[in-house]
Amino acid sequence: PYMTHFTSAPAAAPYHLTRTEDYEQFCSFLDFGGARNTQNLFQWLLVQFLNESSLIWEKPRDLPWAALYYPGEECYLSLPAYSTKHLKPAVPIIAIAFPRDWWLWQNTEAIDELIRAVEKDGANALAFFSHYRSDPAKKIPGFEENIHTFCFQNGSCIAQSLINCLFFSLTVGRPLEDPDLLA
Repeated sequence: PYMTHFTSAPAAAPYHLTRTEDYEQFCSFLDFGGARNTQNLFQWLLVQFLNESSLIWEKPRDLPWAALYYPGEECYLSLPAYSTKHLKPAVPIIAIAFPRDWWLWQNTEAIDELIRAVEKDGANALAFFSHYRSDPAKKIPGFEENIHTFCFQNGSCIAQSLINCLFFSLTVGRPLEDPDLLA
């Protein structure tokens, strides 16, 4: 069976992702997402199916589903690593949650400004990106899990306030099967 169908102009010759490794590579680019992976997907497609041998592409990069964010730096996967560098003791902490897609597509200008404004007002900014809902099969943590990962230390919340930039949803962070979802 053909998973995906590509056509090349002008001859309209069909190209198919029939080999398992090609299909898996294609899906990896899409699953991991982001600007860099998308660029490499198109370069890979040109090399694989149109013999554009002059192009260089990189394998898909597995990117974090959630992490702490600070402008101009690599993301932090743990609170201790972030707090050592960015959290001043005895200063209020303002958590900022925003969609992973904004980070993936390098659309963080508003978050960068929000972090600067929080710091200018004398507080610590604790910004993190998150996916909306968990997917245990793909090991994707949801919003609720990420709040606990990035805003709790020794069982207590360290943030005094949360600015939630995630889009409103009745189901964010909750599995649809949750019996208390709409209770």
